[in-house]
Amino acid sequence: MLPNYQEPKFPRLIKTANEGILKFPGKPGENVVKPSHVPLYTLGWSDLDSIKRAKHEKAKKCCPQVGISWVDTLPEPWNQTVTSALFAINAGYRQEIERNAQRCVEEWNLSRPFDTIVQDICIQPAIVHAKTAFYLLTDCIYDPETQWYARKDRTWMLAAMVYKFWLYQTGFGCAFRNSEDAFHRTMEEGSIDHKLLLALKDHQMKIMESRKGMCDDGPPVGGPSLQVRVSEVEGSPVFPV
Repeated sequence: MLPNYQEPKFPRLIKTANEGILKFPGKPGENVVKPSHVPLYTLGWSDLDSIKRAKHEKAKKCCPQVGISWVDTLPEPWNQTVTSALFAINAGYRQEIERNAQRCVEEWNLSRPFDTIVQDICIQPAIVHAKTAFYLLTDCIYDPETQWYARKDRTWMLAAMVYKFWLYQTGFGCAFRNSEDAFHRTMEEGSIDHKLLLALKDHQMKIMESRKGMCDDGPPVGGPSLQVRVSEVEGSPVFPV
């Protein structure tokens, strides 16, 4: 678990130059809903990964006698799909996404001088707020081909984004456990959700293998983080970074 001064960082919402067109996929004979324009966004995963990579380099200096190799925050091809995803987000969704992201950071930063087990229970609201923010994002995934929301990808995209978000921001087991909770309990073997779950388990093993021999009693990865801030992109607030 992260110390209080290492608050979780969210990827920025980056507004694209072009708006998206939403065309309701109605059936023949249904009342035609007039197409609407909506802002399109991507998530600034590369900036967040750079922050994590910098913390990784500090960890290497912490234990110079151990070779610690960097493992990407999500295995391929899942990472490419997640980092290139487009989101059609209206004002109401954006406000609620930002609110949950901010609440996650606020809950995480609260000082709790309790037993470790109690602290883990107390930190659950922060984890739920993060998951809620990403759930809302998956509800806004935009498919340029159909000019509508990509509903079929919501479950696995939620698990993948939650895992990518928490990895290197908390314990490796916690990152997997937080993402595992996003999967359907009744997923079928061979389904895309099941394949991702197996890929994340393999990814965890790869990370643990890369960090064998790392000293357990050294300082935590990274140092005091920046204060929470709400950035501005084209005059609009974005996820805190």
